Amino acid sequence: MKLFFKPALAIIALTTLFACNKEVINQNSAIASLSQDDARSCVNGTWLGNYATPGLPFLSITDSVFINDGVAKLTTSPWSYFYSAIELPISKCHQFSGDSAKLVVYLKNPTGTSLSVYPFDVTLRLYGSKDTAEVYFLGDLQQYTSLHVGNIGITNSPQLIHTFEDWTEVTLEAKNKRLTVYLNGVPVQQVVYKGNKIGLLKSINIGFKGAGTVDWVKLYNSNTNTQLMQEDFNVNMQSSVNWF
Repeated sequence: MKLFFKPALAIIALTTLFACNKEVINQNSAIASLSQDDARSCVNGTWLGNYATPGLPFLSITDSVFINDGVAKLTTSPWSYFYSAIELPISKCHQFSGDSAKLVVYLKNPTGTSLSVYPFDVTLRLYGSKDTAEVYFLGDLQQYTSLHVGNIGITNSPQLIHTFEDWTEVTLEAKNKRLTVYLNGVPVQQVVYKGNKIGLLKSINIGFKGAGTVDWVKLYNSNTNTQLMQEDFNVNMQSSVNWF
């Protein structure tokens, strides 16, 4: 294990004292109003997309562009050499500890299409209030592979050389200060990240070099294995995130 430095994208009381019945009633009314406001602001979330190419600003797009036919796929890049990513900012009401988060994604990024870009990267990221957890797969160039939380992790991992020619279940799990990545349920790499902390989970991100495809996304509490969220991309041109 070694220290690892790599930039990552980062996305996004009421207290009352009372001494009489009238004040109790007023406080209860205020709390009820606040609860209604919180409920209205508690949204399931909307996926965002972006393209990137070296030396130019990111190009952001809405979910109406990349969610169609039961998948999320970014196919409208203005550049032939590009990275693409989808990201789900998590509303405050749904946030939980990223250090007990498990992100499971069913995806592919084949090498032989008109939108494939060498070396066919695939990344999963957990953006937290304290730090970011990330796995970085490549089809080649082993020295650029990585698995880390903040500046603690590993690079140059032969276990992270992989091309996603067909549908594959990819899991990034943080549990007991260990970050583990799985392919189709089989663990392929793990790091211990004692000394760092992900913190509250602020957003999740799935990225590709070229135009990869995502079929579904699930989030779990890794300590209890309780499913918390699912997105199947079954509603054309809009997000359909479900929290449980």
